[in-house]
Formats: sequence, structure tokens, C-alpha cells
Amino acid sequence: MMSLQRLSAKGRLRRLPPAASEIADLLRVVERDLAHHHTTIAALPLILGVEHTTTADYLDACRSRRNTVDYDAIGIATEADVAELLREAEVLREAVLAWLESAHPGLV
Repeated sequence: MMSLQRLSAKGRLRRLPPAASEIADLLRVVERDLAHHHTTIAALPLILGVEHTTTADYLDACRSRRNTVDYDAIGIATEADVAELLREAEVLREAVLAWLESAHPGLV
């Protein structure tokens, strides 16, 4: 499993001082299009805790599937798939907000 330190050493992450306005902007992006990318997904259990590994694995499988749809095929994702992904995204959103409230209450 990748660690936050390894992601940082590879230049994939960098530590910046948090700002409430930036957190709000990022949450609006999530609300807008729920576009989760590989590094963000990989970092979920590292930041939120190992109990989110299953969610990260699920989202990564969806990301991979989306890439297949984008480049190779159509009709792979069903309406049920989309509904499930939206449910998972909402659960994750709530977990992120709970973590922010606990770890960085001034940012929410």
C-alpha cells in the first residue's frame, strides 16, 4: 500500500497550509461532478483510516471501468451501477465531512 510519505516523495502530493475556502472549493468540485482520480482514491484510507479501504477499492474499480468506457466501449455501466456509485459517493462525502469536523473543525 502507498503511504502519504511515498506519494509526497514522488511529487504526487504536497503539504500546504489548509484554508477553509480551499476546502469549500474542493467540496463543491466533488458535488459538481464526483470525479475521483487515482491519487485521491489511493489516499482515502491513508487519510480517513483503513476502514475506508473497501470504499477506495470500489471507487478505483469504478475509475478503471470509466476509463474503459471512455476509450474502448459503450454501454458497460448500467443505471444500477450509476445509482450505486452515487450512493457510495454520498457515504464517502459524509465520512470526509465527519473527518474534517473532527480533525480540522475550522475548515468546515
